[in-house]
Amino acid sequence: GELRTLAGLIKGLAGVIVSGAVTDVAALREHRLPVFSRGVSAMTTRSLGESGELNGLIHIGGVEVRPGDIAVGDDDGVFILSPQQANELLPGLLGKESADRKRREELIDRLNGRQPEIGS
Repeated sequence: GELRTLAGLIKGLAGVIVSGAVTDVAALREHRLPVFSRGVSAMTTRSLGESGELNGLIHIGGVEVRPGDIAVGDDDGVFILSPQQANELLPGLLGKESADRKRREELIDRLNGRQPEIGS
């Protein structure tokens, strides 16, 4: 929720992945902290008094996440890359994203009648 978000932002948190539901979605958007969750709930959170671990191995959604791994997410979901995988895959993925964005713009232009059909 919002209070944990504010506390996290003060500590320099860059984003959050929750294997459960979150509350205060409008506030999370307002504070511009990327939060990825399985859902949204009107029920607020409560601290169970359990301690956590920093830089430990975790499993979330059946995926092993190690310290130093990179989480990449958008509205469609999140995937986890090791630093080595990021170095190998991200340049190609970013190139594909750029090509997809250009193709999307071309299709929207055609849809709006601003560009002739290919081959005409």
